[in-house]
Amino acid sequence: MNDPTIIAAGSKAAQGRFDEAVAVLRRAAAGRGDTLPYLLLMAEYLAVLGQNQQALFAADQAVQRAPARAEAHAVRGLVMQLLNRFLEATASLEEAVRLSPGLAMAHQNLGLVLQAQARFEAAETALRRAVELSPSVLADANLALLLADTARVPEAISLLEGALSRWPGQAGLLFPLCFLLNYSDTADPAAVLARHKEYGRAITPSPAPRGPAPGPRPAVLRVGLVSGDLRGHSVSRFVEPVLREINRERFGVTCYFTGPRGDATSARLRTLAERWRDVARTSDDTMARTITNDNIDILVDLAGLTSGQRLPVFARRAAPVQATWIGYPNTTGIPAMDFRIVDSRTDPPGSEAMVTESLVRLPGCLLCFDPGGDAPPVQPREPGPITFGSFNALSKVSDTCVRLWAAVLEAAPGSRLLLKAKALADGATRRRLQDRFVAAGLAPERLELIGQTESTAEHLALYQRIDIALDTFPYHGATTTCEALWMGVPVVTRGGTVHAARVGPSLLRAAGLSDLIADCDDGFVRLAASLAADPARLAAWRGTLRERLTASALCDAPAYARALEAALDAMWAAKGLATPAG
Repeated sequence: MNDPTIIAAGSKAAQGRFDEAVAVLRRAAAGRGDTLPYLLLMAEYLAVLGQNQQALFAADQAVQRAPARAEAHAVRGLVMQLLNRFLEATASLEEAVRLSPGLAMAHQNLGLVLQAQARFEAAETALRRAVELSPSVLADANLALLLADTARVPEAISLLEGALSRWPGQAGLLFPLCFLLNYSDTADPAAVLARHKEYGRAITPSPAPRGPAPGPRPAVLRVGLVSGDLRGHSVSRFVEPVLREINRERFGVTCYFTGPRGDATSARLRTLAERWRDVARTSDDTMARTITNDNIDILVDLAGLTSGQRLPVFARRAAPVQATWIGYPNTTGIPAMDFRIVDSRTDPPGSEAMVTESLVRLPGCLLCFDPGGDAPPVQPREPGPITFGSFNALSKVSDTCVRLWAAVLEAAPGSRLLLKAKALADGATRRRLQDRFVAAGLAPERLELIGQTESTAEHLALYQRIDIALDTFPYHGATTTCEALWMGVPVVTRGGTVHAARVGPSLLRAAGLSDLIADCDDGFVRLAASLAADPARLAAWRGTLRERLTASALCDAPAYARALEAALDAMWAAKGLATPAG
């Protein structure tokens, strides 16, 4: 569209200046009769700004003025989607598709809304239709992520590799590809590193910005934490202990929240930070300037290449020292990311060759777990067959997992396997997963598949049905492992050769449970089967694991905070002696 008003508003929105974009549209709408195009854009921008009622008003006006226009219903559906009103969003988007079956945007948003409701089969149909109608970077990326969510990681990776052959170097494709390669049990680590480096190059401005070299350590080192997961999310379980225990006389923490909306956890974390900034609707350039103006000394990424990430801000060198920590099991590939915070078990000597950052190893475990207060009491296991289980995301259930878990049940006659994941609410996903286990030799009656529960308390209560948790491979569980232990359930893990496959051993050693670690496939099967044959040992663990975990290094928040403080000081000192990254 060549309308100068639309162009001007779009330009401001692209810079994250949505309030100015809305003002442009309102001024223009006041002076002309056909305001539908302006209403459509205003509704979208107001929703992004969080001005919900005004966004709804504009969207409803658009539908009332043009009830036969598919675009009006599509935008109303998008507004409802942004507001998490998924049933209303579905209705509006289905009407848009009915009115205009060739409107790719409506199919794509419909697919995302259906996916959010765990209606994966219908979501896949809509997303595939969007790809057929209008192939694009975004359409392929969305379809690939849905395939991964439904335990089809190899297919998702293949789709993205094919898309990159058509659109080489696109960050929008490299981002999900790098993310999904962590789940692959066949990916070559050198090739995975190369893809991450390619992503880093794709988002780094040219010429690469140069940051100032740190000077002497200030009395209070200003630390910025960047994450979209400072809410009811697993990452916050590991961040909150640090925010509670950090020495506020030596470190000041500013949280840059990149999520679309906060919750009760966000409100609690906000009280633990010196400053809190909601930056989800801020452009990368504006966010980088805000961080610089806040005089942040060390900027810390908590997302890596996961949703809510703002790695382009780091690529712009927003702070003198930049590091990545907790949220991602691999390198970022970004030249301006100086450090990666790990431990000596997840990244032993020699791991430096597989990352683009300098490694800073904490003396204990990479993570410190906060169990929170919503877990039900541990209950004695009711009599019944030995039940193995995993509550990890289905994207982690690789072919290696299926083969190993089927072998464990073969070695433990009469045992069962209980799996729980959001995608298992979908019938087609359940059937595909069951077929994979049957092909591996597991009778279907020994497999129980459960979808998402309504609350965290219900989720944790399901551990009362499990005797032994089986870790995923090659991408280990983290929060799931800690939660299982907290509920009295031992976790058997199989160590590997990359960071993602070393997290389980790091957690278990910190918990004082190194006898639950296997170093090969056969050892994993033998260990799990031997536990299944020892009900007395399982009962003893069920009664003591929570107490043992509480007393272990894995939950020692004060000691962990001191170790992290030392790491922050070391990064500042190391950067101060080096040439600024360029």
